Amino acid sequence: MLGIIGAMDVEVNSIKSELENVEIKNIAAMDFYKGTLAGKEVVVVKCGVGKVNAAICAQILVSVFGVSALVNTGVAGSLNNDINICDIVVSTSALEHDMDVTPLGYAKGVIPDMDQSEFKADENLIKLAKDSAEEAGLDVVFMKALPTDKTVLSTVFQRMADGNLADLILTTGGTGFAPRDMTPEATNAVCDRMANGNDLWTQG
Repeated sequence: MLGIIGAMDVEVNSIKSELENVEIKNIAAMDFYKGTLAGKEVVVVKCGVGKVNAAICAQILVSVFGVSALVNTGVAGSLNNDINICDIVVSTSALEHDMDVTPLGYAKGVIPDMDQSEFKADENLIKLAKDSAEEAGLDVVFMKALPTDKTVLSTVFQRMADGNLADLILTTGGTGFAPRDMTPEATNAVCDRMANGNDLWTQG
C-alpha cells in the first residue's frame, strides 16, 4: 500500500477525486482517504503545513495503515532560476536544512544520537517518478539539499565526479560569502588542479 501526503488541499484534491472504494478515517485531526488508484491500494491525506504535521502523518500511515512506501507531493517556490513553473522536481534525498546544533560540537545538519542525518529516497520510486513525468511530457529536475559542512560537501562532489554523474559541477555558495560558508573549502578539497577565475577565457 502506498501513502501519499500533501500539505494543502490543492495538492491532494485531484488525487482524492480519482480514488475508488473510498473509506475515510479521521486520526489526529487528519482525514485519511483509503481507496484504490489505478488498481493500487493507496491512502491519501492532507497533513497540514510544517515538518511536525508531516512527521505525525507519516508515522500514522506506517503504524496504522501499514504503508510500504510514502510519497510527499506538492507545490513549492524555488531559488533556482533554471527551474520553471510546472517542472517536476524529484528529491533523491532529504535532510533537515535548519538542524543546527553546532554549539554542541556537531556539524550543521547532523541530528544528534541518530545513525543518519540524510535520508535517501527509494531508487525504484525515483525512477517511477522520473519515468511517469517524462511520459507526460514534463521536464524533470533532480535536486539535493546539502548542509554547509566541508566534509559532507566534498564527499558529494567526489561521488559526483568519480561516478560520472555530471560532466560539470558548478557550486554557487551556500550561505553566501560568509565565514560559515564551507563551499569554497569543500570545492578546493577535491580539486586536482586549480584554475582561478581570472585565468579562464573564451575565444569567440
